[in-house]
Amino acid sequence: GGAAADPTVPEARRLYDQGITYLYTAVWIEAARALHQALRLDPSLAAAQAALSVVYTAMHRPEEARAALAAAERLAATAVGADRRRVDLRVRQSAV
Repeated sequence: GGAAADPTVPEARRLYDQGITYLYTAVWIEAARALHQALRLDPSLAAAQAALSVVYTAMHRPEEARAALAAAERLAATAVGADRRRVDLRVRQSAV
């Protein structure tokens, strides 16, 4: 059991990766769409929330950016590895 056996998690990771690709190419609406889809499949994906905060910042939606970052921080409290590092990095970036 657990998340590793959950068949939706690989799809969530694929959608997250797709969202990141859109983020890096400044296709904000598609990035937000893919990241939201990833979170629907895996609500514990802290890195997707952190990435959404970047997207919302770029879209000049500061309230949503702060909410996404706060959600990422809550999720990161139980996240490990790369997800935790991504959230920690985004928190440091937003403090600048």
